[in-house]
Parts: sequence; C-alpha cells; structure tokens
Amino acid sequence: MNEITNHDRIIDAIKGVDIVANLVEQQPNGEFKNELDMDVIIFGRNYNNKQVGPYVRLLEFQSNETIIERGTWETSIFFVLVEGKLEAYVEDDTEGEKKVGEIAPGNSFGEMAVLAGIQRSATVKVASGSKPALVLEFTRPALRLLRKFPKFGKALDRSYRNYGLGLMLNEIKEFDPQNFDGDLIKRLGDAARFVVYEKNHVLFRTGDPINRLVFMRNGWIQRVSGADFNPNVADLLVDVGKNIGLDFLGAGNCLGVEAFNGQKEWKYSATVMGRAEVLEVAVARLQSQPDLTRAIISTLSRDSSVENLLKPMTPANRKTLNSTKREIETGLADTGNLLIMDMDLCVRCGNCSLACHKVHGQSRLLRRGIHIERPVKPASSFIQSVLVPSVCLHCKDPECMTGCPTGAIARFPDGQVDIDPVTCIGCGDCATQCPYNAISMIPRPETRPARNGKEATAPNFFQKSLIPARQFYNRFFSLSPPVLPEAVTQTDNLLAVKCNLCQGTSLNPSGASRKAYSCEENCPTGALVRVNPREYFSEVKNTVGLIYKDQTHAIGRNIHKSDPLSTAWHIFGILLVAVFGGAALWGTIRYTQDALLLPDSWLTMRWLTGLVGLLGIVWTMAYSFRKQVYRRRVGALRYWMLSHIYLGVLAGFVLL
Repeated sequence: MNEITNHDRIIDAIKGVDIVANLVEQQPNGEFKNELDMDVIIFGRNYNNKQVGPYVRLLEFQSNETIIERGTWETSIFFVLVEGKLEAYVEDDTEGEKKVGEIAPGNSFGEMAVLAGIQRSATVKVASGSKPALVLEFTRPALRLLRKFPKFGKALDRSYRNYGLGLMLNEIKEFDPQNFDGDLIKRLGDAARFVVYEKNHVLFRTGDPINRLVFMRNGWIQRVSGADFNPNVADLLVDVGKNIGLDFLGAGNCLGVEAFNGQKEWKYSATVMGRAEVLEVAVARLQSQPDLTRAIISTLSRDSSVENLLKPMTPANRKTLNSTKREIETGLADTGNLLIMDMDLCVRCGNCSLACHKVHGQSRLLRRGIHIERPVKPASSFIQSVLVPSVCLHCKDPECMTGCPTGAIARFPDGQVDIDPVTCIGCGDCATQCPYNAISMIPRPETRPARNGKEATAPNFFQKSLIPARQFYNRFFSLSPPVLPEAVTQTDNLLAVKCNLCQGTSLNPSGASRKAYSCEENCPTGALVRVNPREYFSEVKNTVGLIYKDQTHAIGRNIHKSDPLSTAWHIFGILLVAVFGGAALWGTIRYTQDALLLPDSWLTMRWLTGLVGLLGIVWTMAYSFRKQVYRRRVGALRYWMLSHIYLGVLAGFVLL
C-alpha cells in the first residue's frame, strides 16, 4: 500500500467520484461551496491547539493486495473506489475462498461495518493482474459530514438496504437450505423490501388487513390485544386484572403467517420498541407463487413456538413481563458484553472497583446503575436482584461514537469499544452521548518533567526493585490514614477513559486461552460476571425467533448459572475437612494426645494436630496477600477464598 499525500491529487480523486464530488463542488467564482467541511476532511484543522482531521487518505494498492480482511473489527473506516478493479471474496465450507462479486469505480465499500458495528463480512482485494487501484479511505467522523450531501446520502441508504436484504436472505437460506434453493431465494428477494423503523412506530393495529409478512432481523416489537386505544398502557391494564394480551418479540420472528390460514385481519397491534430492521413481503405476491409460500410455511413450522405468534396471550407472570420490558427498553438486551452484579451474592466490599483502579490507574466501574428484579426462571417465585453498574457495555451500535470529531473512540481489532489516547482531544462528546454514564473524563497524564535541564531517565534495576518494597511497607506498616485522590476540577487537557475489557494489560497476555477481567477476577463471592444478555436473561432469550444469530464477542462464562470449578472446590473442601478432621478425631481417641506415634520420636497427636492447624491458619492469613494481587493472572479470587475457608475450618477443628 502506498499513501498519496498530495492534496491536489486527493481533491482530483474526490472530484472523480460522483457520490462524494459535492464535497469539492465549486461556485462560479471559483470558491468552494463547502469550504469548512472540505477543510476539516481533507486538510484537518486545529481547534484550541487540538488537531481534528483530516478524515480522508488517498491510497494506492497493487495487484492482488488485500484492502479489507474478512472477520476483522474495523468499524471506523470505509472506502470509495476511485479507479481500478476490486474483487470481493467470502469463505465457503467446500470451496474455500469464493469470489462473490466485483466493485466498480465510484462505489463505496466497507461502510456496513461502520454503520452496523459488525465484523467485516467479506475480503476485498485488488484483482489479480490488474492495474493498481486508487482508493479513498474515510474515517467515521467523515460519515456525519458527507451524509448531508444528497448523492452520498442516497447511495449510502441504498447500499445499506441492499446489504440488509442480502444478509437476511442469506440467513434464511442457511437456516433451511432444503426448502430454499437459489431460485426461491432470488424470487423472495424480488418480492421483498428491507425497511428500517424507528422507535414507537406502529406497524399495524387490530382490525387492519393482513397484507404482508414481516420478518424481523433486528429490534423488538411489543404486541398488544384488547387495549388498542393506547397500547402503551397495556401493562397497567394487566395489573388491574383486565384480559389483555401482551408480549414482546425479538429478532428472527415472523408476523402475518396466519394470512395463509384464511385470517384476513390482524387480531393485535404491533409497536416498534426501538430501532428495528425488518423484511416485508406482500401477501399478494406470495399467493401468486405457491411454491414460495410452501417453502416459507415449511420453514416457519420447524419452530415449535410458531403457534404463539398467532396472538399475544395474557401474561402468566407479571414479574417476568416487567423484567423483560425493562431489559429491552434500557437497551441491555442489545448490548454486546454485559457486566452483571448479583446483589444477593455481593457483599459490598468494593474490591471490583478497587481492582479496576489498580489495573488502569483510575476506576472505570461505578457501583450504581440499572436495577432489575427478575424471576430466576420464567415461572419461578424466586427473585434475583441484578445491578448493571455504570461500566461500558460494548454495545453493538454504540451511541458514543456518533459525535467523536477525531474518531478516537472506535471498535478495536479484538471487538471491544475503546478510546485511542493519542487522538482523543478531551472534548467529552462521547461521555455526553453514552446513555449508561460509562465514560469518564480525567486529567491527561503528564510526562515526567526533566531534571536540571536533562531528560528524565527510566529507573534502573535497583530502583525498580525498591518500588514494590516501598509499596509493601507503606501498605502494611504505615500508621497514616489512606489519602483519597483529589477531585477533578480542571476543564481542559482532559482524556476520556472507559472499560476496555482489560485489553493491553498483564491480565490478558498474548497467547492467553481465555479472557480475564480485573473486576470479575477479584470478586470474592462470584457476584460479578460478564455475560451475553440474551443467554443470561432467559426471559429475553425466549422472545428471540428461529433465524436469529448472535454476533457478540469476548463473553465470559455464566458462573451464576453454572460454575463447575466452584462446585469442585466445595466437594473437595467438604471431603478435606471430613477426611482429615475424622482422622484427627480417630487418632486422638486411639493414641490420646500425648502418646508417641513413632518410637524414639517427639511426634504426638498434640504436635501433629497443632502443626496441621498452624499450617491451616497460615494459609487462611495469606488470603489478605492474595487479595492484593490485582494486576496478575493468578486465578479468580472466589476460588482462592474457598480454599482459605475450608482449610481454616479444618485448622479450627484439628486445633480444637
């Protein structure tokens, strides 16, 4: 790859592409119509000594050189082909790398990863044996400025809809390849349209004619029967005993299949609860193609819950209904990586926040946030109290990226949403955009000042060795009270920080087989865990349909549901206390406390039980030392605590 930095060539390249040519459009007198936008996108500007932009680069790629790699998390850049020939490839289970299309000059590509926050779906490379390709690379902030130009906005919207339609059709085909061959999928695509609805949009009301099938790809729908005058108060009517049908449906569900059973009108109303992407197919088009109708009905009938789609039922468990609605309305059900605190297990020790502070220099976890009370199981009477603390949820469609003027906040190669401290200018836009209060502004760390006019040097080996000793002394032997950090009062030279899933720390060295998070690793009771919300919240999982595919990342094990290692520790600990405690009791009865166990030795039961008890006490006292280990991967604190507990019980028994 070769970067062309000549600004005249960059401007000429933009002029040659119709969808972005408005950026450098000139007036009759020769002045540029969009000079301010052009200035920041192409040249970059300095605002209060902070560099913003440029947002575009002109790159030259040689024959067979890869521009986009499939499966990567590059959600901050997209491209426009100026000249050359590009080819797109996907992985095929039988053929390996398979060519699926070509990209002609003047077209954009890679923008779907930016708009949808997903991994790259295809590999794009320069065609083998062709001339070098010129490509304009735009960063995410340019998208906000370019979308106001009609040609670019329409092209982006058209591209997004075509991509969503193709992705949905591909998911249907992969789910049921026997019923949907290439011809049927093509005809389904010709008869369908891909639509994006905003929050509170009413899809249809009770009594409206069923004129289309609605396949849900993303988002949530609330269905109500019996309260069509105002569906928003349906949950209140359920409380007073009214016969109201109410439920929620997520991705993968299909509405309108009852039209093929002779039903003419909807028996319920449907309202979009948030931004939703759906695939709509006119019933009349399907009725004229019986083979396509049979394929759809056959596919839907594979789902045992399809009968529940005919009409929402009166909720059997009011608490399950409340928790489901809250999880959807707060956006928790759509997050990519959710941190959960089970408040019945939490002992309010604050070790999670302290561990985060020790690892990152400042805590990125605030123990306040969204509270949810939910049944442990949909029909259970046992209630679990859950806290979702104010910490980054690594959303699938992050709002915090919307206003960043430099593109500093982005989804990084491992899938986590993070902030580049080099390009962050401390404007605070991301912090104000985040709906979960998960981004903090801190004073930008300053470099060490020079001494006597000379540059500061790194500490030598002897100085480094003294640092832990000094910290140990100050922690355990100092009589002075701990000093609280000073409050942040400055308003300039700030840096945005947030949870980055402990990437780039000693907790996640290269080659590690699993992810480790400082907050979860240092919780002594296992109250804290990172989960996939649609797996953790069973009430939400039950609303997801048959075609839904999960694309979350970096999810930990759900230790609230199943923690085999903890169970093994309990079994081992109980056996340890029973076997060795029983042996101590048996030995005392058999030999008494002062009889010699071995001839010509000093070993008695009094000595033996005393030494075993002493070792148990030493191990129990060592818990405080393990609790101070925050930056190293030494195993979860909850497992260490179990070992200290059982050995402490054993020590007490044998000493007694």
